[in-house]
Amino acid sequence: MKRVLSAILILVIVSSLSVSCFADGKKFDYKGILGELKGYEYNKFDKYWSYYKAYVEKYSDANVVIGMEAWGVDGGSNLDYTQLYIKILNKSGDVMYIPESIDFLIGDDMYSYEELIKGTDSGYVYLGEQGNILIKALANCDPKEVAIRIGWGTGSINIDPDADDLKSTLRKFCRTYTKNNIWDYCDDPDWVNEWEEYFPLTVNGEPAKVA
Repeated sequence: MKRVLSAILILVIVSSLSVSCFADGKKFDYKGILGELKGYEYNKFDKYWSYYKAYVEKYSDANVVIGMEAWGVDGGSNLDYTQLYIKILNKSGDVMYIPESIDFLIGDDMYSYEELIKGTDSGYVYLGEQGNILIKALANCDPKEVAIRIGWGTGSINIDPDADDLKSTLRKFCRTYTKNNIWDYCDDPDWVNEWEEYFPLTVNGEPAKVA
């Protein structure tokens, strides 16, 4: 009889914990927070949302695109992942180079991805707990004190971004992201953080320290 009562008690406790965990589950109000912002999109067919901002440096023969984008879970409300991506395109929109590294000099501090994931038209990384260090730095930056360096196999390019454009693009994204704690709504942060083990962020040459 004692064993039966114990089993029933365990079942009740486990059920209570499950209900409690379900009740505490957070849902990101993507439509209410992002719905009126430029860069927000919702795909009603596949039922996912996205929010992005991209800084574009224009040259006579090429455009360099540096963007950040957050994606919502298919059919759900919460964050799936966030990416930093870099493209180097000619004036026709064709790929010229696939970026392999990027450095952000923000004030006196250097935030670097020494290796990027190679996509079909871009170099990119997933932004998890380490990436949030860069996001917060850009959110709080003085746009006039930011410089960017992008590298690829045969060369590199240094960019002194237009302060107003940087303010309305990457800094805008990062401020929206941090103000609303979007990373806290990530459905699978461990998956994102695992990617960061292979493509880590360094700060002033040292591994980024997550608080």
